[in-house]
Amino acid sequence: LTGVNGGLCRATVASASARSFAPITTECCTVTGARFCLSTEAFCQSEVETPMQSDDQLNTVDVLDPAQLKRIESLHRGFLYQHLYGVGCLFLAQAAGVKEVLVELDEDIELSTDAGRVYVQVKTRSQPLMPGDVAGALERFEQIRQSHGPEGRSGNPEFVIVANQPLGRTLQAEVDEKKTPSDLIYLYPGSKAPRPEYLPPAWVTLEEAAQWC
Repeated sequence: LTGVNGGLCRATVASASARSFAPITTECCTVTGARFCLSTEAFCQSEVETPMQSDDQLNTVDVLDPAQLKRIESLHRGFLYQHLYGVGCLFLAQAAGVKEVLVELDEDIELSTDAGRVYVQVKTRSQPLMPGDVAGALERFEQIRQSHGPEGRSGNPEFVIVANQPLGRTLQAEVDEKKTPSDLIYLYPGSKAPRPEYLPPAWVTLEEAAQWC
């Protein structure tokens, strides 16, 4: 990964199709002038590109459905946020005693530890998190919870929902009144919950994610 601070780093990225740590081919993207590369071969160095078009030029792209364009842009921002969060987990893994970092299995990110497995769901939203935003994840968490046991998966499961926005009133009330499962953590900017050492902070923007990485 090429970071904005000029540091050198190397990360192995799991292939979603292979469900293993087989390195994927080099892919690059540009976020706020910083170039990020996932490479199979060598270290990347920080590289800043001069934009070929101004923001005004980019905002005047001729499309038939501006709303569809906005949906597509939002979708890809969410994917990039999730990928950067996974890379952040890789950076912290060795020092935190994480044995494996897996992506796109039962959850967005999974961390294998001596105690069990941590399942991380990453959410990017433009408004505070509502119950409907996490309902599917909570249902899936319960299924995963049931899969851990004497005849199932070993170790204890832990669950984390990472979001770039704070909790809405309903979810915040559930947390304040301790109505959430004891093995579930909501991690978001400004959260008062203790952040496990194996997890990066929740960032508000992609710019913050790039600076942290």
